[in-house]
Amino acid sequence: MSQTQVRAALDTSGIPTLAIAGGDAGLHTEAAENMDRRSDGNLALWLAAACRRAGVEVTEVSQWLVGTGPGSFSGIRVGIALLEGICLAGDMPLIGVPSSVALALEACRSSREPLEVAVLHDARRGQVIVTRFAWSGGPSPGLRMVSEAAVRDPDSLFEDDIGESVLLSPHAAVADYVPAAVRSRLRLVPRVEARWLLEAEPLGWGQTPTGPTAAIEPVYVRPAVFVKPRPPRESRR
Repeated sequence: MSQTQVRAALDTSGIPTLAIAGGDAGLHTEAAENMDRRSDGNLALWLAAACRRAGVEVTEVSQWLVGTGPGSFSGIRVGIALLEGICLAGDMPLIGVPSSVALALEACRSSREPLEVAVLHDARRGQVIVTRFAWSGGPSPGLRMVSEAAVRDPDSLFEDDIGESVLLSPHAAVADYVPAAVRSRLRLVPRVEARWLLEAEPLGWGQTPTGPTAAIEPVYVRPAVFVKPRPPRESRR
């Protein structure tokens, strides 16, 4: 199969998901339901096998997209690193798209009316990561970011802040954090579907690193270890 025919996307911000467009199956999607952060070593094997199930080899993909988060600190880094290696070896382009964009598109892509969307990720320690988007709808729809990912205390999610936004989250734990007024409007989704990364790139989303040592930048909004920082050793003496 010609490499110019196949585009693929991988998201590892939570449950790993893959989408391949242009293979024998048209659009092939998979989720690695049984893989968690302790199974990162199996990601490459699963990816290769999933591509074959779609009727293509990893090397036949002409363009890769990868979800950049927010999400699992280690999961995002492993997914990006794996695709950077594949693309470097095969001289293929790699485009990074925030995973929150995929979630927002899933919520509003079928609407022809303008919408506002707030994506809530679990920030641990009783906090949430909020990213807000606006969907233009109409015959030439577009999605723009209203506010970048930021850690928020759930009690600060006042109704006048989120307005009439569509609220969604890939984390069931978020429903335990947020106020009742937010919880009643919150839509929980099981995972970030990689197919929406494919939809996002034609709308102008994506960062492409330039140069042999450039890398995709993940969306980080807090350190990997979710504990309160301790003062320097000198100040504790």
